[in-house]
Amino acid sequence: MLKKEMILGGINLITKTIMMRNLTLKWRLIQRLLRKYGEVNLQMENSSKKIDGAQTKPLQVFGSWSRFQNEQEAPSHDPCCNKKELSASLAVIKRVMKMDAAVPFNIPVDPIALRLPDYFDVIDTPMDFGTICNHLENGTKYTNSEDVFKDVQYIWKNCYNYYNEGNFVLDLMKRVEAKFMMYWTAAGLSSKEPGTSSILRSSNVGKRRTRGPTRNLKLAHIPIGERFEISWRNRRAVGDSSTIFKSECTALVRQTRELPLQVKSWKKIPFEIKKKAFEHMLKRFKVEDHMTWVLDQIHRSYHNYRHYLKKIWYETCETTEEARKKIPPNVAEDDWQYLINMWSSPEWELISKKNVENRSKNNIIHTSGSKSFSQIREEERKKTGNDPGRTFLWELTHVRPDGLAANPASQEALSKLKKLYTQMSVENSEMTEDEIFVKVFGPERSSRVRGYGNGVTPKELWGPSSSSSSTVSELRRQLEESKQRQEESERRSAAEVQGLKEQLGRVEGLLSVQMNRFEGLLVQLTSHMHSPAQIERCTENPPSRNGRPRMTRPRR
Repeated sequence: MLKKEMILGGINLITKTIMMRNLTLKWRLIQRLLRKYGEVNLQMENSSKKIDGAQTKPLQVFGSWSRFQNEQEAPSHDPCCNKKELSASLAVIKRVMKMDAAVPFNIPVDPIALRLPDYFDVIDTPMDFGTICNHLENGTKYTNSEDVFKDVQYIWKNCYNYYNEGNFVLDLMKRVEAKFMMYWTAAGLSSKEPGTSSILRSSNVGKRRTRGPTRNLKLAHIPIGERFEISWRNRRAVGDSSTIFKSECTALVRQTRELPLQVKSWKKIPFEIKKKAFEHMLKRFKVEDHMTWVLDQIHRSYHNYRHYLKKIWYETCETTEEARKKIPPNVAEDDWQYLINMWSSPEWELISKKNVENRSKNNIIHTSGSKSFSQIREEERKKTGNDPGRTFLWELTHVRPDGLAANPASQEALSKLKKLYTQMSVENSEMTEDEIFVKVFGPERSSRVRGYGNGVTPKELWGPSSSSSSTVSELRRQLEESKQRQEESERRSAAEVQGLKEQLGRVEGLLSVQMNRFEGLLVQLTSHMHSPAQIERCTENPPSRNGRPRMTRPRR
């Protein structure tokens, strides 16, 4: 009985072993078939369900998916197969794949990871160097170098059709294409138009390319879960990751539609929506302790986006009705109609007119472009190891490469700053750079500090412990001016008193002389006076002109 059970157990074990062996052989056969026709992209198959409205291909495998259903492999024993050309083609492909610029083109495009939900709506034949290399190594699909060249052309064509001019992926593609054509031609391989792409030209005839929306593809190529450290300076993101951070804020505003457009200003957006936007940024950046600063950057991106819509899509139309029909891409129709109604209202037009007048008063023009003053200040600190002074920072941000300012007013201000700064250095004056700015540009405002960029306040620059260096400098300047005015007034008063004293001395001298003369005349008059009797006779009957006695008539 025991032997029988042992025999049956052995038979069962042998049977299971044979079945496992068969399963293994079948699985290896399946793997061989998959390598033959392309590996199944399970990630794309699962993630495609998450795309709303995205139309994916029925067969999702690496390489040119839609073409694999109709095209046949090229057998290795095909007499038409040129193994020498295919070997040279493989060497060129592998050499190109080693380029740093070729990294985005070495693997199939993943619309989910790259956040390109409309990729397969635009691209009919996806292609990449990795797929071409696999076919060449496995001896499938291609019979000669012309077949390989044809698939490589699809890589260039797809980039031109999907990405807009100025996009960094398109720039990388142009570099890779130039190297590929150089290697391909040097290997003596066949191409219909060596050094050019006839497919590209034919597919882009008459197509006008623009910059397109910001999608922040640099961040999209980085694995999800990796978070970047952001450095801050004066409430602004600076450093190596600042560009990716700002681009993500712009993409959040323009692409996700999480921030509503049907509001008059950023202040009217509910805080809960702003908090969700901040949580979105937390997924890719380490900014937990800087919520206010992150929201400030999103606010700037939101303001710039609305300004862009108004300038490009509204102000270029002659009538309001024309603007209503000209709906920008990625903007809902009801959002656009709300913006049109707001911009065309008399109240908003009055505000816009006032803002234009205020901006026209600012005749100082900077030359830093879209780069913030804080970023320029940080770059200079890394270059020299020291923070640039206020005067030198103003020069960095307002002077062109030729050494001149953008306009005469800026050039005049620059000359005054340099003159006062040189004078301060040579004479070892106690004047500070803040006082120099006050002398050139006038008193500082309490809400901002000149020369440090938009949004920098005295409290943030000099700290909350003091009223700010600029305020102290202004008070000191006012005190000095008050002292100077007082001293000048005292000098004028002393001069006036001295003049009055001199005038008084001259008057006293004149009076003394006149009194002396009066006294002399009085003495002379007294000595020549007659006696009283003579004076009385002469008075009673004075003689007439002819010497006869004068007759007096009685009074009536």
